[in-house]
Amino acid sequence: MLIRSVLTHPCMAFVAVVVACLCSRTFYPLNNFPMYADPGPEPSKFVMVSDAQDAPVDIQSLTGETSAKVGKKYVSERNKLATAAGIEKADEATPEICAEAWQKVAQSLVPLAERRRKSLPDSLKLKIGEIYQEDGAFREEYREIGIAALTKKEAAPQP
Repeated sequence: MLIRSVLTHPCMAFVAVVVACLCSRTFYPLNNFPMYADPGPEPSKFVMVSDAQDAPVDIQSLTGETSAKVGKKYVSERNKLATAAGIEKADEATPEICAEAWQKVAQSLVPLAERRRKSLPDSLKLKIGEIYQEDGAFREEYREIGIAALTKKEAAPQP
């Protein structure tokens, strides 16, 4: 009777989650930053969108798309263009293909900003950043993908 009441107690669900996390060595529910919980030798990548003068652009407030989502769109477009050009490994895409992919993605952000009644700069620059951990310190490196000149809809004349 006592064992049955202990096993059916609501706290046992928490104990089961803790045991499952310990067994799987994944501490997601108990760790606020699971992707940064175990830095390794591979760099962590991130995307930075700026204007032509390198001033960061808050792309999420302007378009509703996070920089991570913009990065995923860029990689998807780059992969499509690289495949069409006969490049087997998309990571080896030429700078021209990368710049073309960024141009397409950046241009796709214009209508998103317009729907929010926001305005993007005339051009957007994409940089891929990587954070390395070496000798107990962090090091950042940036690789510029390209600058996309944006074409915006002209405002309709008022009658």
